[in-house]
Amino acid sequence: MITVSVNRKVEPIRNVLSLFDGISCGQLALQRAKVPYEKYYASEIEDASIKVTQTNFPNTIQLGDVTKITDFPEVDLLIAGSPCQGFSKSGSKLNFDDPRSVLFFEFLRVLKLTQPKYFLLENVVMDQWATNVISYFLRTNPYELNSSLVSAQNRPRYYWTNLPSPSITEKGLCLDDIVGSSSKNLLSDSSLDFISCPPSNTDTGLIFVGGFKTRNQTMWIENGKLLSRNFRQGYRVYSSKGKSSTLTANGGGLGGCSGLYHFGEIIRPLTRVECERLQTVPDNYTACISDSQAKKALGNGFTVDMIAEIFKGLL
Repeated sequence: MITVSVNRKVEPIRNVLSLFDGISCGQLALQRAKVPYEKYYASEIEDASIKVTQTNFPNTIQLGDVTKITDFPEVDLLIAGSPCQGFSKSGSKLNFDDPRSVLFFEFLRVLKLTQPKYFLLENVVMDQWATNVISYFLRTNPYELNSSLVSAQNRPRYYWTNLPSPSITEKGLCLDDIVGSSSKNLLSDSSLDFISCPPSNTDTGLIFVGGFKTRNQTMWIENGKLLSRNFRQGYRVYSSKGKSSTLTANGGGLGGCSGLYHFGEIIRPLTRVECERLQTVPDNYTACISDSQAKKALGNGFTVDMIAEIFKGLL
């Protein structure tokens, strides 16, 4: 069992090891928090994500498959955002039986192998029993933080770490604050049937304003307040005056990975750059890969400003 305790006196960072590194949002967060480090090792298997990392951080040392890591030099900081689909309350709820969630135990294995001074594990808000299992192995309870504090995106996440809980000042951002430009407008498509409803605020910061009716769909609430559950997730439309829904690696319907939003006289999904801004990644950070690859990678990534707030505990 891991016996790493909460550290109060922080030592210099030399070697950083990032598992399931993706597009290296962890490296961006270290730089944004102004935490110096010497070497950054990344374990990642997606070619598109590796391309983004090496384009922006060419000195990154790529290690490949996490299951092949059997020996490693001294690690000061271990970072991981293990694949979360098997834990997600909105997913299949397979939890630890899901092959993607089993990768948590690879994180645990590498944690035992390297015995880092500091660690950070990010994952979705999940059922309590799964949270308890992870907390038992890591011997610490997670912080629950929402990226909505530092971005225009609703993205609640758990963070298990032996760094202090950050004190974060909410920025109060909405989609209109990060909007870019796009020529796409689903309202101009005569084959689509948009049904509007009075704006309805949610406790997530999203403002539901309607949705696109699918073929042969029966609207089962006809009382002037058409609730969002009349529409599948990929067909719901939210106001740009509120937050965005959580970016996902895989999405369906008209909204894809980003969701659909009403900008004045336009309804459309978000652009790549807008998705970058929701994850507080620099504009065009993912420009070296396709839009679809970029949105998937961003959906799998960290919200950089949130991780930077946690990493300030390393200073």
